[in-house]
Order: sequence, then structure tokens, then C-alpha cells
Amino acid sequence: MKFLSNATFLINISRVQPTLLDALELSTIKEVLEEVKYYTGDVYFQKNIKRIEVIKDRYKTIKRQKHLSYTDIKLLEVAFNRNALLITDDLRLRSSAKSRGIKTYTTPLFMAYLLKNGVLNKKECIRILAKLNRVYIRPRDVQKVIEKVKRW
Repeated sequence: MKFLSNATFLINISRVQPTLLDALELSTIKEVLEEVKYYTGDVYFQKNIKRIEVIKDRYKTIKRQKHLSYTDIKLLEVAFNRNALLITDDLRLRSSAKSRGIKTYTTPLFMAYLLKNGVLNKKECIRILAKLNRVYIRPRDVQKVIEKVKRW
């Protein structure tokens, strides 16, 4: 399955476990990369941004909505048309995606997904989540995922 990433995932992972970006087949859109470049000063991430596929497809399948940005609409269109899993921590974007049948994960839930699919082992997953807990916008969400992973 293809993974389509919003800026929050790329920024968070570049801060806590940048080598994970090497292990994933990630794609995104140009606007997301511009946002990431603006917010991150992480030299490692800048060097490895070339590993992320930049999708240049243009779709006009979703009407503009007040609560979604141009970038959000583009991400929804690409995810929908490419049947991609969308990784985002933006709750409005997740809600809009779900209403269109697009599978989404937050950064912490995606770490659990990677564990379930053998990309990470349990120890790695918990270590990454513990680091993520220090920088994530909703630490309680990370803690819930850590507790769930420990029970597996």
C-alpha cells in the first residue's frame, strides 16, 4: 500500500526517528514538502527528502471547503484517486478523508500499524513513540498507543 504523508508526520518523524523515512515508501505533494522545509531545520531530513515521491498529479474531484486548505484538498484528491493511506495529524483532514472512504492514521497510530505489519519490532515502536511523546501536539494520544502496544 502506498503511504501519502501530510507535513506533520514528516516533521515529527524527522525529529524523533529520521532513519524510519528510509524504510518507508512515502509520497506527498509539493506543497507539503514546502511546508516541511519551512518548519524543519533538520539537515538529515533535507538530505533524504529525495527518497519521498512527489506526486504531481492534478485532480478536480473534491470541492473547496471552508475548513480545509488548498493543500488539504490536494492531499484528499491524491489519496482518493490513488487509493493511498493518508498519514496526518490534522483532525479536520482526517474527518474529511474518512467521510470519503480514505483510510487515515495519525503519527502514533501509524507507528502501531508499522509494528503490526512487521516494519518495526515492539521495542523499536515503543522507543519511537516515547520520543514522539515529547514533541507531539497531543501527548495523551501517544500514551494511549504506547499502552496498547505494550499489551500486544
